[in-house]
Amino acid sequence: MYSSQPILNDLQDLLADKDLKTYEKMVLIVFKVYEHTHSSIFPDYETIAAAGGMSKRKAQYVVKELSTQGLIQKEHRYKKDTEGYYKQTSNLYQLSSTSTVPQNALDAQNEKNDAPHAPDSAVLYAPDASYSNKNLLKDLNSLKDLKDLEEEEEQMSPSYTIEPEPNPYPKYEKVYHQMIIEQQTGSLNYLQKEFLEQCSTNDLPNVLVESIYQQVEKEISCYRFEAIERAITKLVKAIRTRQVKNPINWFSSVYKNEDLLVRTEQELHQQSS
Repeated sequence: MYSSQPILNDLQDLLADKDLKTYEKMVLIVFKVYEHTHSSIFPDYETIAAAGGMSKRKAQYVVKELSTQGLIQKEHRYKKDTEGYYKQTSNLYQLSSTSTVPQNALDAQNEKNDAPHAPDSAVLYAPDASYSNKNLLKDLNSLKDLKDLEEEEEQMSPSYTIEPEPNPYPKYEKVYHQMIIEQQTGSLNYLQKEFLEQCSTNDLPNVLVESIYQQVEKEISCYRFEAIERAITKLVKAIRTRQVKNPINWFSSVYKNEDLLVRTEQELHQQSS
């Protein structure tokens, strides 16, 4: 089980950084959570927009600004399709190794060293100060009231209505519709797209896809991208060779195992590089 303290400290530093604008903080918070949860950062723009409370266009703009400032590094990723063409998937991001501890945190720490008997309130932002989930929630909520949020919204284009993108997978209409409702951005995230793309490529029956999706609905948004193709490929092979009697539970188990394998391979690669 992961300790929540490191990410709480990181989020505290982000919230206290007066040089960052509101939306920049929100995007960096999304990235920090992804890094803590998945060990890597790969959300698509729809996911960033939904999690950060902004439009997709705004998410693209903020990511570009953070990259220009050197606070993040962006790497484009591509995947070869069945016809031999490469299509872009979500970007892979890395956070800058530059410390995000604000200057007032360092000043507070120096003040504590100079006045060892000073009350704890004098070092509110010191790196070793306690920071609870309650305080974090309070600071996150306060972002909605910041003035620059209102100023940035005024610079945006006029208010818009989210229109769902055309369904490229009409065979799986019900599953697609459920995914759109979950996303609340009018489009699927890249993991959902990959799931339906693999189902379509392998021509899986709609009834089977609906049943599988009900079983792994939550997992699709948190398992590794590569695990989807691996699991579906194995499912198709098992069905064709009649090696599986319960494809729903079988797929759920294999999908979990493939995600674990992908995570392990990635960690071993990072350790060796």
